[in-house]
Amino acid sequence: MTSGQPQLLIDTDAFCKLATANLLDAALALLGVSTAQCARRPALIAMLTRGRLHNKYGEAVCAKLRPIAATLPIMPEASPALLDSMNSIEDLDVGEAELFAVAAERKLRVITADKRAVRAVANVPEIQTRLDGLVVTLEALMLGLTTSLGDAQLRACGKQMAAYDQMARAVFSSSSTPLKEALGSYLASYEGDSKPMQLWKPS
Repeated sequence: MTSGQPQLLIDTDAFCKLATANLLDAALALLGVSTAQCARRPALIAMLTRGRLHNKYGEAVCAKLRPIAATLPIMPEASPALLDSMNSIEDLDVGEAELFAVAAERKLRVITADKRAVRAVANVPEIQTRLDGLVVTLEALMLGLTTSLGDAQLRACGKQMAAYDQMARAVFSSSSTPLKEALGSYLASYEGDSKPMQLWKPS
């Protein structure tokens, strides 16, 4: 458990995709936090060592990600009552239930790459209202980074993410559509699927 209050939580898949694309630091800067203020799930390093996540990214990538993950504090624990409530939500796995429970309880922003989990919590009114404006999607982050990063740099990073993310494959596989337009369209679609919950949007 971290000794202080984090300002941002990050789920496992979002961490891997951002770090693999060399966009983690830029994403945190966009959100106005440092790595010391961003907390991760306790099992992240173990998941990068063996199991499904390790198999997905491979040892070469995971070996690079583990030291980065080690720089992030471990997120605090959720209260048992709220965690039990979150665990009862269909389509939430144990890790996502814990992540969203902490975010809802402490009113923290949370970076997630799990659309299924976002839609699940959006359909639970008492959780949805707690998370309004706090759920940060990869689509929103990438849209925000079109302003802070140059087009060429973001496209290069996006192509690295495309190896592991469907949205990135669609957006960065072609140069015919401006990045802001393509990412804005994906975010608008995500917002429609997540109603009535409001997602975080870059200013």
